[in-house]
Amino acid sequence: MPPQVNLTPTEKYDIINYLRETFIKEKNPGQFVEIDSTYLASLPFGTTTGPAPKEFKPWAEMDYGNFLINTYELVGRNAPPRERSTGTAPLPDENLINQNFAYKGIAVRLDQGEGGVSAGKAWMMFDHDLMRVAGAWTGEGFIDWEAILFNGKHNISPRTVGDLHFENPVAPAWANPETGKFDDPRFQARDGRKFGPLPREWAQYKGLYQFNDRVIISYTVGQAKILETFGLETLEGRPIFTRTLNFSASDRPLKMRIAPKGTAVALVGEGAVLKEEGGFLVMETTPSQNSKVKILIGKSGLKGLQQYTKTSSPPETLDQLIKGGPARFPQRLTSEVQEGTQEGPFQVDIMNPPFDSPWKNQFRLSGLDFFKDTNKGVICSTDGDVWLVEGFTKKLRKTHLAANRLGPVSALGIKVVNEEIFVTCRDQLVKLHDFNGDKETDFYEAFNSDHQVTDHFHEFAMGLQVDTEGNFYYAKSARHAREALVPQHGTLIKVSRDGQKTEIVATGFRAANGVCLNPDGTFIVTDQEGHWNPMNRVNWVKRGGFYGNMFGYNPPPDSTESGMEQPLVWVDRERDQSPSELLWVDSKKWGALNGKLLNLSYGYGKVFVVPFEKNRESSTGRDF
Repeated sequence: MPPQVNLTPTEKYDIINYLRETFIKEKNPGQFVEIDSTYLASLPFGTTTGPAPKEFKPWAEMDYGNFLINTYELVGRNAPPRERSTGTAPLPDENLINQNFAYKGIAVRLDQGEGGVSAGKAWMMFDHDLMRVAGAWTGEGFIDWEAILFNGKHNISPRTVGDLHFENPVAPAWANPETGKFDDPRFQARDGRKFGPLPREWAQYKGLYQFNDRVIISYTVGQAKILETFGLETLEGRPIFTRTLNFSASDRPLKMRIAPKGTAVALVGEGAVLKEEGGFLVMETTPSQNSKVKILIGKSGLKGLQQYTKTSSPPETLDQLIKGGPARFPQRLTSEVQEGTQEGPFQVDIMNPPFDSPWKNQFRLSGLDFFKDTNKGVICSTDGDVWLVEGFTKKLRKTHLAANRLGPVSALGIKVVNEEIFVTCRDQLVKLHDFNGDKETDFYEAFNSDHQVTDHFHEFAMGLQVDTEGNFYYAKSARHAREALVPQHGTLIKVSRDGQKTEIVATGFRAANGVCLNPDGTFIVTDQEGHWNPMNRVNWVKRGGFYGNMFGYNPPPDSTESGMEQPLVWVDRERDQSPSELLWVDSKKWGALNGKLLNLSYGYGKVFVVPFEKNRESSTGRDF
């Protein structure tokens, strides 16, 4: 039930009537009062019933900023219902090979106005696995919000809503610089689809800059460094989508598919020409030359685009937009802190997020870490935010929690390393950069985007940790009720300290909610019950170990207990519905809890002590 402040009077009376008839009448008849004319006459007489009830959709009302990264399916109006398999697990794979999914999609709002991407009326979608513009659309509503982290729906991904003006297939946008061909070399899953980024020597996504409401994408193709931004113009009231590209010199010509043949396309600027190839309109660049080009794209049948190029503005120089701009979220939010009064070695303070945020954030917090000054920290949320927070330890003037919004990036794990902020997202491991010191993110660096992402709703990247050598670790959840499509499903993943290498440490997880780095360099990974997990698991992880989910990628042939590593402890749902991060206590201030292992509950919001006894050690790990 939403908070009462979000309910209209009519909705409040509906709830009162439901509670009366469902619970009080049967369970507590002595308190039940029949509603008759005498009872109604005793009540105060109102003059209005208030506003009409309105569907509560906080996920669609939040101001995410002018871009939002997720997995999206691009469809036009009157698209047929999507295929959704049902039955007993494992659910069969749907036939999605012809669907236009942007698995690592960056949705960018193009029209002007407040409210961010969700309040827009025109958008472009960039897919940073393939360096392609997946399509562009206009209309009301942005997307249908069908997703577990939006409206809570399972087994589904969000679709675009509106008029799809053009789209490109799920294939490389840029030809291989070595061969000039568009053949897709990526990993192919058993359902025929291909996943993951292109080889780095071919193309690599570097990150995203923000300047005011402008989004500038940075990537490479071969030796060329490319900056790209998107825009919207009109021709006699009809939308023209623009792509402005600045590219450095290359030792050979580069080719990029713009749109299928028949789409209205024109070029403004020098350094590239337009041609047809393989059913597409293709831009080919001039080698050994720094170039600036603006591409104009309109719906098939749009007339007068070539004539319009004579009056359209020339392509911008984008270097001036990647050094940091004015603050986009200048408000500083505060919230009162309720100080604990418990007796003993420590006390519990309650820090409530500022739910009256002007951007309508839900504050479903997912990660927390601190700087060297432990009075300052960062928190992240599943709704797409990272916040810089002050006031954890030192008494501020009114004892409050003060927060600056660093910027929107969907985050499930956060870590401060050498005073720099790293965040795990569905699509990548991100490093945040503030160039001008205004405490907002100017550059979202793709520190590592190796892991493969499918359309599945359950692909959370959780529990970011860093070892003493600077390597990063996080857990990637498996496909809920389905067999894995890619090797990263249900794994513990390691990323090298420079972000250049990725490896899988352990496999067989179902819904890995948290990662704990142990003092001896080993790991604990929690896992949630369901499908091969009869109850929740707390796993002390061995390198190369398999942890029970036979729906994982390439599972062992033995599905009995002897074919998998046993957990440190099984956790019944009556104790904890969903174990999350674990933490070793390293403080004498905590008295008898010093040196103990704590489990933080995602399911019940509690803290548990995890007792264990070491029986023996082996060369392959620890046995308990």
